[in-house]
Amino acid sequence: MGAFGRMVVAAWIAGAGLATVPTAPAQTASESLLSATQGQRWVEYDLRPYASRAAGVEHPERTVVDWILRETGTDRWFTEPMGLMSASRGTLRVYHVPDVQRSVRSVVDRFVDPRGERIGLSVRLMTIGNPNWRSIALPRLRALAVRSPGVDAWLISKEDAAVLSAQLVKRIDCTELDVPDAELVNGQSRTIDRLRTRSYIRSVRPRDAGPSGYQAEPATLREGYSLQFSPLADIDSREMEVVVLCRIDQVERFVPVTVEMPPVPGVSSRVRIEVPQMSSWTLHERFRWPLEETLLVSCGVVASPRGDPPSSGLPLGLGSGAVRADALLWIECKTRDAVARPSESAARNGTTIRGRY
Repeated sequence: MGAFGRMVVAAWIAGAGLATVPTAPAQTASESLLSATQGQRWVEYDLRPYASRAAGVEHPERTVVDWILRETGTDRWFTEPMGLMSASRGTLRVYHVPDVQRSVRSVVDRFVDPRGERIGLSVRLMTIGNPNWRSIALPRLRALAVRSPGVDAWLISKEDAAVLSAQLVKRIDCTELDVPDAELVNGQSRTIDRLRTRSYIRSVRPRDAGPSGYQAEPATLREGYSLQFSPLADIDSREMEVVVLCRIDQVERFVPVTVEMPPVPGVSSRVRIEVPQMSSWTLHERFRWPLEETLLVSCGVVASPRGDPPSSGLPLGLGSGAVRADALLWIECKTRDAVARPSESAARNGTTIRGRY
């Protein structure tokens, strides 16, 4: 069709009220400016004061992002209105509506506050064979709401915590575990674990090569405890907030099972394998409490990470058989110029406390 013909067709389409379709390359995505239909704003936050305190941490900004997601919820970043977040070691970039920006600002302020450098956590973990310790302790404790089934949490003054822990460690069924690197810096996550690998015969199969017969298929699993903490102080409100993830896995025993295999000349057709019988419990909670008080958490009578020395031959001191105990987690805020340690406070009251803070 010549140029004159195209002009005639275009004139006819226009006269008929039909829209023309521009000839353009096909596209799989549209390009446009950021949507601001609901008042979204672009804000950059300075993380350098916090990053400088976390000099030994590879990606300290990830902890900031984690806390923002806890505070705002993840849905706010993947649904309408449109928002985005990007973090580097020194800068956090956020594009979102004003109320989300306020939540982000509140979290960032807690990280960069220079006063937070003086705040840390002291963590203790002990087990008690009988939960009847509650009969003397509950009058001193103030309950906190907990979502995890079977888990209890209380607040107790630091002075009463020193007295109560001193009473508990005197019990013959009490064991305090040595928790390494227990001092946690404000705003920095830390994982403390004590794990050991156990080997067993998982299955049996025909030999791949060599003489006819069967060969055992070995496997491994890990048992022990893992404690993960993410603390963040709110200095203005004199409160501490901590996300705690605690998991204990215990091998009670390996149950033997005899398997009848197809007969092979000169080879026994009866092969024994092992099936692990395990006990586990997990705590994943977010707690908030005043700096001047101690947080005490119990998961009830569960698999026990007992503190027997490794030289006993028992894996991780978890004991043999179905060991059960009430696992108690003590978390206390510490300041560098602070308050006397509970052990010092108890010493002034004539009480001796065993174990480390």
